[in-house]
Amino acid sequence: MIKKNEARTAYDASAEDCKNLLGMLKCTIENHSYESRMEGVHWGHVGDMNHLRQLLMEAQMSLNLDADTDEDGYMKDLAAELKTKRNA
Repeated sequence: MIKKNEARTAYDASAEDCKNLLGMLKCTIENHSYESRMEGVHWGHVGDMNHLRQLLMEAQMSLNLDADTDEDGYMKDLAAELKTKRNA
């Protein structure tokens, strides 16, 4: 049986890994953007970004966002919540 502190350690490691993957993804997007501009942006590039956005929204929805959520409002609320937690 896994103890609570072992689950917390595993959770923290997974969360850190996800953050690292997001950093890698940001660099990959920037590289894709640069290469696309060098090649000449075409609709295939647009499709790549739209597909990536869909996958990212699915990932976000798996945590707590639903398809009807206003993204701008959600980001403002999330930023305020994080600020409150950091100041606590």
